[in-house]
Amino acid sequence: MEQTEFLIVGCGPAGGTAAREAAACGVQTVVLEKDTVIGAKRVCAAGLRPGFCGTFDLPRAIVHCDTPRLALFGADGIAHEIFFGPGHTTTREQLDGTIAGLARASGADIRTQALFRGLRPDGDRTIVEYADLRSGERRQVAARNVFLAQGSTVRLEGDSQLGFAGWKNGLMTTYQYRVYLDQPADPIAYETLELHYYCAHDGRQIIGWMFPKRDHLAIGLGFTGKMPGAQLRLELNLFADRVRQRLYSGIDFSIEEEGHLLYGGWPRPRIGAGGVMVGG
Repeated sequence: MEQTEFLIVGCGPAGGTAAREAAACGVQTVVLEKDTVIGAKRVCAAGLRPGFCGTFDLPRAIVHCDTPRLALFGADGIAHEIFFGPGHTTTREQLDGTIAGLARASGADIRTQALFRGLRPDGDRTIVEYADLRSGERRQVAARNVFLAQGSTVRLEGDSQLGFAGWKNGLMTTYQYRVYLDQPADPIAYETLELHYYCAHDGRQIIGWMFPKRDHLAIGLGFTGKMPGAQLRLELNLFADRVRQRLYSGIDFSIEEEGHLLYGGWPRPRIGAGGVMVGG
């Protein structure tokens, strides 16, 4: 059976950073990533806090816009602005892909199209099973330590030590448009992170956002639970139209859609046991 010192499941920012740090210290590291292209799963608007690139030793080239202005909008549509940082924006393709590239350069073995299927303890090691989607084969790796870095999608119902019965209780839906404009939006759009707090038609709390990128605006919303598709699209269209009237009225545009289900709820009562840790 294949052996490694450190196995990571998921190559998002957490998994990629862990892989880079471990490999740079000489730790034999394997990363399993289910997608074909790292960062292809667009799960958030990729806003970065001030100093992010310096803290994580990442190239400034990943930054699309510097955003010193944070605008918070209440249900009345009035903006309350705060100046900070500045913050930054990027895309998950660039963020995750860049971190993964640095991890590979440090010596990490990153395997794409590798779908995690489960794990079990075996003495002082943990056996991780995954499906190699290229070959269609099931494979196993014995690792001294395992980091489950799938973030909000990790599911461990059958694990007696790390399982969390309430993992579905905090289900959140996120849905956003990438809006590609034929002309630039109002200049203030490229300096601002917008967060909007208001109620959906069914009374649920919605958090909406507008984050500027180099070639598009990310306009989306999130809320607790699920919503019928037609209602979800209506909510986003109404929100996007309010943003359009302020920032790019009269400008032609095209859109790409993206969305994701996040699982949260209460914090896990336990995040590590027997050489396995949950994070991301």
